[in-house]
Amino acid sequence: MNFIKKTWSRRDFLRAAGLGTATASMLYYMPALALDGAPVPKRVVFFVSPLGSRIVGGWRPMLDHGAIVTPGDLGPILAPLSDYAEKMLLVEGLDIGPAYWGNSEVQAKGHNARSCVWTGANLYPVDSCSGGDIGFASGHSIDREVQMGWGLSPSKLHTVSIGLPGCLEARAVAYYEAAGSPIAGESSLQNYFNTYWGAGLQNAGNADRASAARAKMYSQIRDRLQALRQQLPARDHVRFDRHIAAVDALHSELSNTAVSTCLAPEAPVSTGYIPKMQLGKPSNKDLVSQWFTMIAAAIRCDAGRVFGVQYGYDGHTGFANGIVPSGITGNIHTWSHSANSDPVAAQLMIEFNAYFAKELKSFMDLLADIPESDGTTALDNTLIVWGTSMSDGDAHSSRNTPFVLLGGGATNLKMGRYFNFGNWPAQNKGADHDGKPHNHLLVTLLHALGIEATHFGSDDIPSGDLDGDLLL
Repeated sequence: MNFIKKTWSRRDFLRAAGLGTATASMLYYMPALALDGAPVPKRVVFFVSPLGSRIVGGWRPMLDHGAIVTPGDLGPILAPLSDYAEKMLLVEGLDIGPAYWGNSEVQAKGHNARSCVWTGANLYPVDSCSGGDIGFASGHSIDREVQMGWGLSPSKLHTVSIGLPGCLEARAVAYYEAAGSPIAGESSLQNYFNTYWGAGLQNAGNADRASAARAKMYSQIRDRLQALRQQLPARDHVRFDRHIAAVDALHSELSNTAVSTCLAPEAPVSTGYIPKMQLGKPSNKDLVSQWFTMIAAAIRCDAGRVFGVQYGYDGHTGFANGIVPSGITGNIHTWSHSANSDPVAAQLMIEFNAYFAKELKSFMDLLADIPESDGTTALDNTLIVWGTSMSDGDAHSSRNTPFVLLGGGATNLKMGRYFNFGNWPAQNKGADHDGKPHNHLLVTLLHALGIEATHFGSDDIPSGDLDGDLLL
């Protein structure tokens, strides 16, 4: 069976309303904000890396369930984060829910699990440009749930794809607006920079005219969508109403928010789109750093509060010789398939994952240097959640997928601790190890962020949470 995309995306609405793609891109624009004395907002950054991890001998600290993490406990993958051991919560023993508890019509483990990590949703088959065992998630991702739960306008939710993901399929996208509606994300640093700090947007002489033009545009969108709503059957009204409400929120924010100057970051060095197969080459070694620098600036300027970030493609991700200290060459996806038998491949996978830990540490440093109005820092008020689709890329196992939570001082999470909810590996790395569905962690993350939930993801996955262990 083929799953045909019938849901309405924001672009669908704008096209139906007779508005062009230039206007569509403006819908995501919000001016950089620096509101003195305003309540300190919470933020959350979801990040997913490809090809799995190396749990034993790389990621796992040799600690008991619930133990305090110290810098000396961290293995080679997480060692770059040792300065933030007290602001770290390590969780393993969780299996990707749709892969082992759900009823996906498409394989939901291995590379395809990228589409399940933040949705917790089963996969359904779609027609795809790449063919094969391809699917999309059957629900929206947790970043979208947080944006709605916090009552934020869509402009506060930023989706970033570091490297062009290529063909949109389960292994290429982690973030979804709705069932069957993946979000490719912004892949150009220059486009992202121009959206929030581009020519004329931060200059006082142009600010009033730009604001008036955007307000007029929002009003036009709203009127046309409202007229279009009357032409549709009742079953489509709920989704239309949600989009119309989002436009109203944006319009209100433009009209009522006092805008003051927020210093723009330096313009990006990388200005074009980087194909997924080129990401790890020496010429692109600073790309992740540039993206996290830009996201930190967006947090400083209150341009965004919820961020969904993904690196590359969960499969063919090219070389890594530019980002790993050993300089090992060759396709890292191919190397990952030998990590259980070849020590060189195992070392490469450790270094590859440690690279992301190093970049996240630098990101945390940037946030720690951003003061808040109440004397805290942006790091204190930002939760970073790092996940991956697999525990073991060689075995394509999505059992015991590890999660790293960072920052999060404004939540009630038990930072500075390690929790293991399973007994992996059991007979083999793909076998049942009495773990829990990772959907339970997604529910607890929502609770930690102040959002009520009893379940997140597909209904056939057992409900539950990890509150008793992870929350104070």
